[in-house]
Amino acid sequence: MEMMARLQAAQYGDGFFYRLDPRVKIGVVLLFALIGPLIEEPILLSILSMVAVGYMLQAGLRKTLLFLSGFYILSMLMYLFAEAVIFTRTPEYLTYLILTLTMLPIMCGGLLLGMTTSLEKLIAALGKVGIPAGMRYAIMVAMRYVAMLGRELRHMVQAMRVRGVLPGWKDLCFHPVRTLRVMLIPMLIRSFKVADRMGAAAELRGLSAPANKLSLVELRFKNADWLFLAANLIMMTTLWLISSFVM
Repeated sequence: MEMMARLQAAQYGDGFFYRLDPRVKIGVVLLFALIGPLIEEPILLSILSMVAVGYMLQAGLRKTLLFLSGFYILSMLMYLFAEAVIFTRTPEYLTYLILTLTMLPIMCGGLLLGMTTSLEKLIAALGKVGIPAGMRYAIMVAMRYVAMLGRELRHMVQAMRVRGVLPGWKDLCFHPVRTLRVMLIPMLIRSFKVADRMGAAAELRGLSAPANKLSLVELRFKNADWLFLAANLIMMTTLWLISSFVM
């Protein structure tokens, strides 16, 4: 167990959020998702968003935060374009701001959970909170498949570039259907092969056995876990009470 913990710390990190029990991070995400939408004041939502962004900065996820910022900027531009050009009406900036500030903590919490938790710990934590085995393994396969799919896509692009058949931007603009067909067919074939390999690996590990409870990690609540969860619960409850009964 100790050797496994050292390997995971070397791969994922060894900061405060990396050492937290995954169940605590799941609880924080649930707090953001359940209590956050009940807060309607933009000032209080801004405080909650700054706390969530601070968590990501403390975890060292600056690149992820930049990507998330770009996503929100792009979505804002698309919203303004749709309201002003397509629907020809005045954009409701306050409504969009409240929606953005409501979703930002939830997205930050989900990214924090996914990027500071090893897959083994996440699967074990989901089992501890009562998630069925089939759903846990589906999450595991999906997370593994995304990484493998990206690697397979890079290999496909390199192979097409070596053979001189890699489509360019001009092909995509002037012949989009043919270009997508050239790219999608090899990707689908590779995806089927990856799915077969992952299914065979799962069968060899006995994941389909009904009584399989083998886990390579041991989860245990520490004082820091209880304090962090309690602090977030108090903060969320306080913001909700202020929003409901004061403002």
